[in-house]
Amino acid sequence: MIARRDTLHRLAAGDRALLPDRACTFLERMPGLGYTADDVTTVREALVLVRALVPEGSTAVSPRSSAASTIPGTPP
Repeated sequence: MIARRDTLHRLAAGDRALLPDRACTFLERMPGLGYTADDVTTVREALVLVRALVPEGSTAVSPRSSAASTIPGTPP
């Protein structure tokens, strides 16, 4: 029951249906870090594409990759 409620909340929240909480939090923080709306859209689309192409639980793509570490405000 709780899992179903959480799923419904994620679906109602747009990106949260497709992306993990950590990714959504990062997308929400990007404008405050100086990124434009176009930058946020590009990153959002890339994250959704990666999520669609990489199987759940895969270690092939890590949020701690070298690309992510170059973004200001990304934790080490």
